[in-house]
Amino acid sequence: MVMVIILEKAYGSYEKAAIYSLQHVLTYMRGNLNAKFKVMGLTERHWIQLDVSGEDKDVFTQLLDREFGLAPISITNISLASTLRGKIIVSGKVGYGLYIDIGISEPSFFDALFPLYKMRSQLVHGQTLSNRQIINLYSLYDYLPLTVRIVGINSITNKIEVELSTRQVDTFKTWISSKLDRVIVVGVTKRYLKNAITQTNHQRDVVQIENLGLLEHAIVCKLGTEAPGLISELGPKLSEARLYAFRPEKVSHFLQID
Repeated sequence: MVMVIILEKAYGSYEKAAIYSLQHVLTYMRGNLNAKFKVMGLTERHWIQLDVSGEDKDVFTQLLDREFGLAPISITNISLASTLRGKIIVSGKVGYGLYIDIGISEPSFFDALFPLYKMRSQLVHGQTLSNRQIINLYSLYDYLPLTVRIVGINSITNKIEVELSTRQVDTFKTWISSKLDRVIVVGVTKRYLKNAITQTNHQRDVVQIENLGLLEHAIVCKLGTEAPGLISELGPKLSEARLYAFRPEKVSHFLQID
């Protein structure tokens, strides 16, 4: 038996629903492998702990790493240029960048810093926008998953610096070039989100729901549907969730993209 912590969180009012959803995903992933899994609980920061056993436990663990990523736990288990999946934490609390929780808890909690100069370089073509302006522009709020690349490790001061991975940058570029508004939804499962869309009769205004995590999603709006309007309709149905607008037109204006 092996205990792993996957880089996926369960939290808030839909914590149990998220774990229930994960169990279905893991059962499908396991397929015919001779492996068993059990959700053992959550870490202090809400990462999901699993026990994996069986003859094919190593293969299944590799699948978990590929699908979700595994928490490095210790700073000694990360290396320069490696790519990890993390989630934004305490967004906007500092002015010099964003902190990303990448699952390091030993010898104590250490978050990776996505510094402001990197945010400007990767997201706004080097323009001297403030930390808060970039956060608002891209809806970079707590729990949003980001895939990051390790660019600096100081094991003496326990400081980690990251930048967005190429894949993550390309995702944002795709969102911008699509010219379609997106509603970023944090803190609810896809099932309840779909129910809210149905209850408010907005099925025709939605192209698809992109899964960013168990409790994080991006609603892709149809051309002509604006994210703020959809948020005002869905908000009362999802009172425990947080909804943010990602507006390609606004981003393009700042970046001077036609």
